[in-house]
Amino acid sequence: MQNKLTFALTLLAATSAHAGIIFTVESAGVQQTSIFGTIAESFNLLPTGSLNAYTSPIGQYSSGAVISNPNAWGGANQSLYIAVGAQSSSTSYTLDFLNDISYFGLSWQAGDKHNELRFFNNGNLVQSFKTSDVFSALTSAYSGNPTTGQNTSEKYAFFNFSGTEGTVFDQVQFYNNGNSTGFETDNHTILLTTVPTVEGEVPEPATFALVGFACLALTAKRRF
Repeated sequence: MQNKLTFALTLLAATSAHAGIIFTVESAGVQQTSIFGTIAESFNLLPTGSLNAYTSPIGQYSSGAVISNPNAWGGANQSLYIAVGAQSSSTSYTLDFLNDISYFGLSWQAGDKHNELRFFNNGNLVQSFKTSDVFSALTSAYSGNPTTGQNTSEKYAFFNFSGTEGTVFDQVQFYNNGNSTGFETDNHTILLTTVPTVEGEVPEPATFALVGFACLALTAKRRF
């Protein structure tokens, strides 16, 4: 069963690579990356409510989002999380990085058809991912809030997105098509140091070794 799922996710990652960005997914229930040498914004030190422009250790957030208390729809390990859409009455916010980068990870929670993650470089769209692009091959093990068990009709997963063949980006936009639902995420993550490229030193996501993970290490090495 695991081999079949690994193969399905490999095909999905290969399909997503046409514009230079691929993704891997952590094991069901994992809400942070297993990649070495990263730094994350957990939102746990911020006040709840509307988020104005905010300078984080990982980049600059625009206004438009809301910091929410944990509930059935979001909050890694029942912590504060960031959302847009129904919670904020706006449809998007952005995260700008100080430099071009080739890796971004996040806990994507309660994924629904209105959620979309968009990667930009110098104002140009590099690639976008809708919920159907990243969740469709995941099994029922990803269904429901991994901490509380609630909301079993939607899936929760931590995704690692990485550029290949020199693909980089300097902005991520979190977009929700309308305000009938929310786009809930947590633990936004970037690389802090060069990822080791020696065999055995790069921890794969504890789930499936999707194609291109080695490319992440090589791309990160070139970038940093």
